[in-house]
Amino acid sequence: MDNINAYKKHLHNYILSLASHPYVRRYLSDPIIDDDKLYLLIMLLKDIDLSDEERDQIIAATILVQIALDIHDHIPASSTINDGKSLTEHQLTVLAGDYYSGLYYFILSKLERIDLIRSLAVGIKDINEHKMILHQLHFVDEEALYSAIRTIQSSLVVKVAECFKKSHYQEFIEQYLLICALKQQREQFIAQGDSFLFNSLSGLIFKKQAKDLVERERSELLSSAEKRIVSLHSACSQSLLSSFNQNSSLYRSLQAILTENELKESSYAEEG
Repeated sequence: MDNINAYKKHLHNYILSLASHPYVRRYLSDPIIDDDKLYLLIMLLKDIDLSDEERDQIIAATILVQIALDIHDHIPASSTINDGKSLTEHQLTVLAGDYYSGLYYFILSKLERIDLIRSLAVGIKDINEHKMILHQLHFVDEEALYSAIRTIQSSLVVKVAECFKKSHYQEFIEQYLLICALKQQREQFIAQGDSFLFNSLSGLIFKKQAKDLVERERSELLSSAEKRIVSLHSACSQSLLSSFNQNSSLYRSLQAILTENELKESSYAEEG
């Protein structure tokens, strides 16, 4: 595991091979693997006393749960289905999500990791509860909105950390994955003029959808999100200092990805 990037690529391909099903692939593209979560899981487990096979399977099982949750988010509403192909894709999307969920349970059952099954089940419950809060717009301010997104993005990785007695890393995990989510949502908003987060922020701040904003309001919304990202970078740095041994390889690796992230953000701010 000396070459983290090579190991990450190996795991990426391993997870895709586990998730592959010929019939599903005729209609649906390969599942999207969250590389930020994959990297954090690798870093959390790389020094744990596990065989290479156990480590691979625990990480793969966690990512498969994430894939299942993500794919269920993209199931189209029944009212949008208007032909046989759409119906097939709808049914296969549902089944693919269930298939990935079953795979994670099967893998961890074979490893007899009942502790992880239980922990991830709690994480899934937390994620689904906070997704309901988001989709029903049950948040009163920006802090509540960001808190819900933070839980949705980080719960599975946090539960794995807890299982391996690394719960003191929770703050960093939550902050870092929230940064990643905000950047992804910002890119979508800039490219398409729309995203779930920016729609929600627009509703809170301007009482209208993001697509209806005038240029001044759009700039203000982007500025608000960018200030949040800068603040989270600072909080992440503090969490690293307070929660990690500064002489450890884990600290150095996480500091490196955080620094890279900050440099990209500085470059983005200059270009903007």
